[in-house]
Parts: sequence; structure tokens; C-alpha cells
Amino acid sequence: MKSTDFLSPTQAPRLNKRPMLEDKLEFEQQSLLETSIAGSITLGQIVEKVADNYDFSGLKPTYLHHLPLGLEAEKYTFWIGEKPYLLKMRVYDQSEIKRAEYIIQSTHVVERKLEDAGVPIVKTAPTKNWNSKINDYDRFITLRTETAASSPLLIAVSISPVFVGRYLENPDVVDVQEITRFMAKFHQTEGYGIVPAEDSWSLLRLTEAYENDSSNENLRQTLKTITPVVNEFRVLKYQFDMPEYLYHSFTGRTLGKRQGVFPKAFAHGDLHPGNILKGATGEYRILDLGCMDYQPRVVDLAIFLAQTCANFGDTEKTRELFQASIKTYEENNGLTDHEKSVLPLLIRANYAMFALRSAELLQENPDDQEIRDWHERSIKGLEFMQILEWNHS
Repeated sequence: MKSTDFLSPTQAPRLNKRPMLEDKLEFEQQSLLETSIAGSITLGQIVEKVADNYDFSGLKPTYLHHLPLGLEAEKYTFWIGEKPYLLKMRVYDQSEIKRAEYIIQSTHVVERKLEDAGVPIVKTAPTKNWNSKINDYDRFITLRTETAASSPLLIAVSISPVFVGRYLENPDVVDVQEITRFMAKFHQTEGYGIVPAEDSWSLLRLTEAYENDSSNENLRQTLKTITPVVNEFRVLKYQFDMPEYLYHSFTGRTLGKRQGVFPKAFAHGDLHPGNILKGATGEYRILDLGCMDYQPRVVDLAIFLAQTCANFGDTEKTRELFQASIKTYEENNGLTDHEKSVLPLLIRANYAMFALRSAELLQENPDDQEIRDWHERSIKGLEFMQILEWNHS
């Protein structure tokens, strides 16, 4: 769920050019290469595959460093000469392999379309086999293995040049306006045919996740906390796929030129601070295209407001950032009154979903501080939205 395509002095000590730290990274690499990734495949085998399949002018990956961020993909930084790269890998089980293969094939097309639309992204590097006249898709290497029970696994590996920047953890109005413009460009892009890749933490899954966990005694407190939000959201959820003629028959209202109660768009799906980088000279990069899906565009906006714009210690700043984002989006892509009216509930639904998913993970990993931080922040978010008053019309 989390991702990073950047290096800072604390995450990649080699930027400091200190020999002792380089020695430490060399020692770390030797240990990491023996790490088991899936089945019989080790990290060392993957690094060898990377060295063989990418054009590094004969140089080998050095200073391999693990980035302990996120749950769905493993991430490592490495260096080729004086240039840093990010290595990402994800393991897919048998039920996910076909979807994974489609994502692998479509990644370059998606990146090219977003780049053409003016969305700043970090593109995956092409392999040696890539040739736009023959194969426009060869941006991954894959390895196949099996579990102990002989169930097939697919390991998808990609690399990208590192963008040196910082997470957008304390945005100002200008930051929010710029990212919102990029979001609008996302939503205006057409002609993708992208495979559905809705984030497993998406607020659109809230009612389903709640029902699945309803009998789990270990989650009783979290379920009790989020029940009011779930009950409100359950009513709203029926409208997401409702065609306009049904909406009109129930409400007597029409929606004008737009089809559906909630206009859908090609959405990023996970615009939190860890997926937005800002460089030293003010440039931005949008990361992690793995949750892109065709879904109600207002959900994308709500996730951005909840995860990036909300400041629980400053209600005035939060109102300012919320209003700046909504106004900017309206100016660039329009919003219906109905979309604006449901934003507070969607923000609360986002916090409720994060509270539930993190509570699930804490059962298995009670000492994981990153997961505990997500859970505590989500509960604070629900509390914060009860006291926040803002003009969303």
C-alpha cells in the first residue's frame, strides 16, 4: 500500500559519500542476497536477473539497501556507478497471476499516457529486450516458482531511476493545488482499458470488509467505533453504480449531462503523502500506479483530502487545504453538488477502512509500529471529522 521512489540521506547513506557507511552497505548487501523471496527464489537470484536484463553498461548493482515500507511490494535501492535506482518486486499467487500479467503488459502504455497528459511520474526502466516497434510492454522481468504445496507463484520485478525528494507530509496551499491539478488530469485521461486494480484498503470495500469481520471478537472495539460510519456509507454505496434513470425515479432529480450518480474516471486510488514526492526545487512526482482503477472520481478526491490534506492539530489549516483542493478540482474538472455533499462521509469512510484493515493486521503483527501508527491515525481522523466544520458546498 505504501511506496517510495526516492532517496534521502537517512534512507540511502551513500549520498553522504562516507566510506564507513559504504562499507556497512556492502556488508548489508551480502546478507540481503541470501534472503528468500518466494519458493526457491532468493534476492540474489533476482539481482542477477536484473543485472542480465537491464543495460547497465557492464556494471553490477551495488549498495543494495532494503526499504522497509509497505505491505504489498518489496522495495530495495541500489546503485549503478553513481546513479541510484529503485527495485520493486511483488509476488502473485495462482489466483492473481492473470491480472498480474495484464498489469505488466499495460504498465508502459499507462505511463506514456499519463506523461502525455502532463502528470509527473517516475517511469519504469526498459529492459534490454524493449523495442517500441516490436514490443511496447517489456518493462518487467518475471520469475516463476512454487509454494511448498506446489501452487504456482509469479514474481514481477521492475526498476526505475530514483527521484530525489521528500514525502509531501506537510503540504501548503500551493502543494495541494498542484497535486489536485494532476489528479484532475488523471481523471480526464481516456482510452486505457486498464485491468481493475482497486486497492485492498479502498473505502469502496468498507461494507464488505465490515461484514467479513463482524464476528471477530478481537476486532470488537474497532467495529464498534466505525459502525456509525459504515451504516451511513452502506446507504451511499448503493448509488455508486446506479444509472441516472433510477436515481431520477427515486429522487425526482436529474444529473444534467453527466452519466451516473457519481461520474467515474481513471483514478489513482491511493494519493497519500508517501505516494507524492516534492523535490528540492519544487518539482513533484506521483508514485505507485498499482491501485489505478475506473471508479467514482470523488473517491480519489476524498482519499487525497483525508490522507494528505488533513492536519489533526490544525482545523483552520485543514479547512484551508480542503477548500483549496475542492476549488482547484472544480476549476479543472468540475464537481456536481451531489459529489461535494458526500465528501465528508467519504473522508470518514476512508478513516474507517484504514482503522479496520490496520486492526486486522495488528492481530498478526502486534509489534509492528508502522501498522499501529496507521491505526491510531485513523481513529484520530474519525474523531477529528466530528469536530471539523468546513464549507464543502
